[in-house]
Amino acid sequence: MKEATLQSKIAQVEEVAAKMQESQSSVIVDVIGLTVADTMALRKELYANGCELHVIKNNIIRRASEKCGYEGLDEALKGPSAVAFSKDATSASKVVYGYAKSNDKLKIKAGVIEGKVLPLEDLKRERLQDLTVGL
Repeated sequence: MKEATLQSKIAQVEEVAAKMQESQSSVIVDVIGLTVADTMALRKELYANGCELHVIKNNIIRRASEKCGYEGLDEALKGPSAVAFSKDATSASKVVYGYAKSNDKLKIKAGVIEGKVLPLEDLKRERLQDLTVGL
């Protein structure tokens, strides 16, 4: 591998690791099957709620998560991945779950909430608890 390519990948890992550490939550999704318009609508809704969505190579996500000390994401990092980052613990998951209800092509894989890696089942349970807190 050329030195410039290697340095570029190291910089990408550093950038994603920094984004993970400054975010209270990160939700990993599969956006394959979404149209460009669907993806743009999801990005717009995330942005309106103070979140961001980035399509990132799995190897970069894996290395960045290891750098942050997050273990247990390997199963989720199969196939195409995008990550929704949020500075608070609930916004990304609220928007992603809301969007997934109306568009079954968006697949939620896993997430990291306040430094804790949650597989899909635990993420759903955590999300349900968030929804019932206000009742």
